[in-house]
Amino acid sequence: MGLVVKVAIFVLTTTEALGVVRRSLAPTMRMSSSDTGGADVLFEDVSIRRGPVELLSGVTWKVMPRERWGVAGENGVGKSTLLKVASGELPSASGRALLRRGARLGYLEQTAVSGSNASVFEEVVSRMPEVHRARERLAKKEDGAEDDLEFALTGHETEAKAAKVLRGLGFRQDQFRARCDELSGGWQMRVALARLLLSEPEICFLDEPSNHLDGAARTWLASTLADFGGTLILVSHDVTLLSAACDNIAEVVGEAGRASLELYKGFRYDEYLSERSARAKRWVATYERQVVKAKELEAFVDRFGAKASKAAQAKDRAKKLEKLRNEMPSPPPKSVRDLAAAFNEEDESDGGVLGPSSSKTRFELPAAPKCGEIPVAFSNAAVGYYSSENDAALATTIVRNATFEIPRGARVAVRGPNGVGKSTLGKAIAGVLPLLSGSRVADERLKVGYFTQDLSQELDPAMTALEVATKGTTDRPESEVPSPTKARSVLGALGLGQDAALRKVGSLSGGQKARAALASFALAPGCNLYVFDEPSNHMSLDACEALLGALKNYDGTLVVISHDKTFLSRLDPTHVLTVAEGTAYLEDRGLQDHDWRTLSHAEGKKKKKKHRGKGQTTPTSDDDGGHRGGS
Repeated sequence: MGLVVKVAIFVLTTTEALGVVRRSLAPTMRMSSSDTGGADVLFEDVSIRRGPVELLSGVTWKVMPRERWGVAGENGVGKSTLLKVASGELPSASGRALLRRGARLGYLEQTAVSGSNASVFEEVVSRMPEVHRARERLAKKEDGAEDDLEFALTGHETEAKAAKVLRGLGFRQDQFRARCDELSGGWQMRVALARLLLSEPEICFLDEPSNHLDGAARTWLASTLADFGGTLILVSHDVTLLSAACDNIAEVVGEAGRASLELYKGFRYDEYLSERSARAKRWVATYERQVVKAKELEAFVDRFGAKASKAAQAKDRAKKLEKLRNEMPSPPPKSVRDLAAAFNEEDESDGGVLGPSSSKTRFELPAAPKCGEIPVAFSNAAVGYYSSENDAALATTIVRNATFEIPRGARVAVRGPNGVGKSTLGKAIAGVLPLLSGSRVADERLKVGYFTQDLSQELDPAMTALEVATKGTTDRPESEVPSPTKARSVLGALGLGQDAALRKVGSLSGGQKARAALASFALAPGCNLYVFDEPSNHMSLDACEALLGALKNYDGTLVVISHDKTFLSRLDPTHVLTVAEGTAYLEDRGLQDHDWRTLSHAEGKKKKKKHRGKGQTTPTSDDDGGHRGGS
């Protein structure tokens, strides 16, 4: 049984195969290169809808072989849906979406993961071309096909290729034989990404592939995609990844329901930012100039149209007015007007390290209620999971003998290698995961808010964004439910205004779901401790800026787990909680360069020795290896 992840690998080489895939992928069609004008991917005046809402219209886009395109834009404007239409998973409302016949397509979506009982190694090699060919021969019952398949699955070259990719994505050698259904969702996505890369696609569609990756794995992926020799369309908010992997940018411009695709062919990401600002300025200036001209012509026609002496002139002006209105560009959306204003003020470089923000998303966390000097403290705590309810003999311990105190008002950055249990420890700090042993002492006035990296996927798909904001991610007492007016105000500040607030969660993008969950946080009664686990995942640059502003202005205690170096650095942490080698220790300091390196076994031992005696460290132990609960 294969890993159940929305990853598609398609090969079309015969008319029969074409018929099969057309039934499953219609109406995106596979055409010969002459039919697509030599392009690998072709959109011709395509309109895209999500339910009754038209997301994009008039999309005409020609992606030639070996071109690498990054797709940018705000959350919820249709970037992921664009990939679904390109792959054939969703139909277009109008126009034609074409793929080159015979091309191998690899498609990785950003959500929908569940496990299988195959090992990590078995899963990632299952789509390799040599394995695919051997299985085709076996299906035809050709002589020697069984031996060829065994060699393809276990040969030295196969093992070397798979090991290189798996190590690049953060897997250790001892994890290669782990069962996929024992891994957390984030690690299963890494398995899916490794499988796709090893399948050697000719056309590759990736939707937010760096979510759940740490800094080292993101760097490796950026380098790998930069060397990719096929055609790439990459949807991402990761500026580093877009800069390294893409030579062209396509931006979805406008608000959901009124968006279009703006192409920046031949512009790398940094060049795109400059050109984008210049285009915004030209768009706004042209539109405003023509609006003024149209008003002047209209005023002349209205004033002199009925006068015989001016009739000829009025008729001429009426023709000019009609022509002007036909040629006038559409009104620039708010994001474009804001960007043009920033350009005119020569402040486009001040959009923050995350990149320029095109709108003014803002929200605030409620003021922190009073609390003691130490909101929460741990003593000799063992953190992990029971394989069977309350059976200590079957417990999986991830962090042992953790002893630390989190002071009031601290901003704690949680760092450590992949799979050591940062998310699991975060749950214990938030009080949602009981300790296996030891103690967690919480101030009697402690109120905790816990934002998990998977929270947006746990929302009720039948609820609207407004209902999520007012009722919260769990049911609230009636006295704590905010008014719809206040909820709409916060949702609007987070980019979910107007119709978006009334849309069902099931129809929202990943980023919009995350914003709805954040709105719920902003509208909840105040907490004096917030634990955020990968809060910037699925977030647009603008939303990240808003979240950073809210966290930096918050007067309570923060614990933030994140692989996003820029986001975490700009938070200006006061403390660093390092999780490594089966232990955790808290230091009263800001982030340093070494915090972004993957800690080796030796480094972990050295740090434990340094902190031994302070009650911050314990002997080494095996980490959770990416099993459920680890991060």
